Amino acid sequence: MMKVAFIFGMVMLTSQVSYGLNPTPCIQIVYDEVDGQSGGVPIGRIHALFLQNLLGHFPRWQQIVFPIHKYRAGQVEKCEALVYLGTHFNSSIPPAFLSDFVATQKQVLWMGYHIWKLAPEVLLGLWNVSYQGLSKLDWDQKDPKGKPGFFKNFEYKGERFEKYGEFDRKHPDQFKAAFEMVLLKVEQADSTESHVLAWAEHSSTGQRAPYVIVNKNRFFIADSPFSFMHEKDRYLILTDLLFDLLQEPPLYPQERPAIVRFEDIHPNLPLWQLNAYKTTFEKCGIPFGISVIPIFSDPLLSRVDDPAESMVTLLQRPFFLEFLNDSKKSGGSIIFHGVTHQYGKQKNPFNGMSGDDFEFWDGVNNRPIPEDSISYVVNRLTDGQTLFEKAGVLPSVWLTPHYQASPLDFILFGQLFAWGIGRVTYFPFQAEQAQRLPLSLTYNQAGAAGAAGAAQRWRYLNDLRVSYPENLLPSGQMFPYEIWGDVYGQRLLPENLGNIQPFLNEQVYMTQNPTQMLDSARRNRVLRDHWASLFVHPVLVLPNQEEGLGDYPGDGRHIVDLIQGIQRLGYRFINMEEWTAQAPALLRLPPIEGSLP
Repeated sequence: MMKVAFIFGMVMLTSQVSYGLNPTPCIQIVYDEVDGQSGGVPIGRIHALFLQNLLGHFPRWQQIVFPIHKYRAGQVEKCEALVYLGTHFNSSIPPAFLSDFVATQKQVLWMGYHIWKLAPEVLLGLWNVSYQGLSKLDWDQKDPKGKPGFFKNFEYKGERFEKYGEFDRKHPDQFKAAFEMVLLKVEQADSTESHVLAWAEHSSTGQRAPYVIVNKNRFFIADSPFSFMHEKDRYLILTDLLFDLLQEPPLYPQERPAIVRFEDIHPNLPLWQLNAYKTTFEKCGIPFGISVIPIFSDPLLSRVDDPAESMVTLLQRPFFLEFLNDSKKSGGSIIFHGVTHQYGKQKNPFNGMSGDDFEFWDGVNNRPIPEDSISYVVNRLTDGQTLFEKAGVLPSVWLTPHYQASPLDFILFGQLFAWGIGRVTYFPFQAEQAQRLPLSLTYNQAGAAGAAGAAQRWRYLNDLRVSYPENLLPSGQMFPYEIWGDVYGQRLLPENLGNIQPFLNEQVYMTQNPTQMLDSARRNRVLRDHWASLFVHPVLVLPNQEEGLGDYPGDGRHIVDLIQGIQRLGYRFINMEEWTAQAPALLRLPPIEGSLP
């Protein structure tokens, strides 16, 4: 029995997790791999990465990950659970896998394609269903907004989830959606041999089809729910089903944690704007996070007029330091949000200014920056950490600028910081390292530590080798609950509600208002361990005509209303600094790649 206690604001929550007979159970993740797809996208491996990350919420589980063609007869019996990801249409499946899936008493989940390779009588026996084909976009029956019909809406535990489906802004003739889904028909209404846990509904015709079916130990999901993930997506259904598949209890059965962070706070923000945020904090009366960029840089003079003001550190702005110190006294936690949150003296890709551009990623060419290396990243982060230490305001959590960097960078972030927050972009990759950097040498515990600390870190990091495919765009993922180790080795606090986004711009693909965010927080209450984690930008305290939400400069009422609405739903905002300091030093076991030894 393991007992873990966390403090969320003034509320103590205790989690008890029973390890049963096996303190280290294992789960096999089996994915499609298509031969000869050089230059293509390895969808199966990417979706397997996403699943591995979600399983980081259950750190005691050993992950074994391999392509389906390596499956051998009887292998399903070697672990407590198995998931198969069917992502490539009509790829080959070993007959032994089909027969083992039918016969096993282990916990098994099949997602997506190839269910038709089971005989009709087998499908009837397993789930009381028959295979009807694959769904398509229906251009003949459009919805009221002129979008083609597809299975868009999903009913689960009395709540409604939905797939993304929009015309591409740059290519209006292209409709983007994960519209394809396995269509099944329930054959005997009075059968007790299977149960439909979630139904899909067609956006134009209202037709319903099973989306999630379970019969005892066998689960089926009618697609791979990792495509086009967003805040109210059917992906969230999978994040809840994992508790049933693994037969694990939730950590938070009674009360839900919440986080709000104020984004892109840098030394060049005007005093009145910082004071508006301070007033908002005080009205909310909750702990909060401040995503601090310690060096403001605007080399192309995008916003500042005086070249002498184009680079300013937090040490050069006494009122900014006073704001940070006052915020910490009011329950604020400092988040290390990049060093400059921009790159060099160029547009990357927007205007070269802190908060707008990428720092560790080439946003123009969608690839790592030329300097990307262990020494570059560590030296840059150490410079930023040193500034925080000189200012006397220490960050407790890391946040990657724009959620994007190379696999090497993310692995370094995961070792240099005890905790991160936010969303992450992923690549299939391979990494080698003799020994992970110990927690005692993270910035959280050791600080910048000068030359001696740098030398100690280098002994662990200098043999890190990371490789990944060239010319492969990253794939992003959000998390609804804390992850005790993603595939990069990062411990992550979630960010699942997104942000208030009243207007479209070149950096976003959809708008979101406070009412929609409250709807998501309300919907998520039926899902186990889901947090309410969001962020707001400084611009939101500006008037509406300046792309803010206020009626006048400094008006933060809409932010306060949103926070209080989330509290009324039963969520409790945590102090991130306290939470991360008290969290146990758990990290999921390193995955086994290839097949079971």
